[in-house]
Amino acid sequence: MLIEAFNLGKIYPSSGWLSPFGKDGSGTPALSGVDLRLSPGTITGLTGPNGAGKSTLLRILSGRLTPDTGTIALDGREADDAALRSAAALAETGTRNFYPRLSAVDNLYFFGALHGLSRAEVRERTDTLREPLGIGRDDLEKRVDALSEGAAQKLSLARALLRRASALLLDEPARNLDLRSAAGFSALIQELAAKEGLAVLYAAHNPEELAKVCRRVVVIENGKIKG
Repeated sequence: MLIEAFNLGKIYPSSGWLSPFGKDGSGTPALSGVDLRLSPGTITGLTGPNGAGKSTLLRILSGRLTPDTGTIALDGREADDAALRSAAALAETGTRNFYPRLSAVDNLYFFGALHGLSRAEVRERTDTLREPLGIGRDDLEKRVDALSEGAAQKLSLARALLRRASALLLDEPARNLDLRSAAGFSALIQELAAKEGLAVLYAAHNPEELAKVCRRVVVIENGKIKG
């Protein structure tokens, strides 16, 4: 699926007491005039300093955050947030979007069910992801709040890869991964892009990490795409 973003803009309200009511007219621009094209079968890198707008852009493209200006099109048709959530899977660092008192595998069952996957389908898909991501069977049975940072990161990636979305949006996916798991994940997304036509946006600070897997790299700074 081709994903195109046109003139995306996002302003976060300032912290003043009037700002929730829009009275002071001020705010912090997170994105401004962002145009981006994600082609099927292509891994695009996204890099920039902290606070540049990477995470905001990923959340908008995934339908988790609505832009203040601009539009996003899927295969040439303008898409709303619901369509984006259906088309794109987002993998974020950390476990804030999981149920901490449930086991890792029960979380996968739950989120898989939200996308119409049966428990058998979740088990089958998890089995195919365990080896490349380096997920231990013991970790699947642990409560999420008992997982190490590395195991939690693998769980986040597994959740994004459970369903066969048309696009994969990755926010620092290799953070907290050991070298073997990072290499396995890189090989996996390259295979998915090549064989299934997955459009991938891979956000990371490390240019060497991006150079290994990305066909092209986009730089964002102060909310604007450079170059």
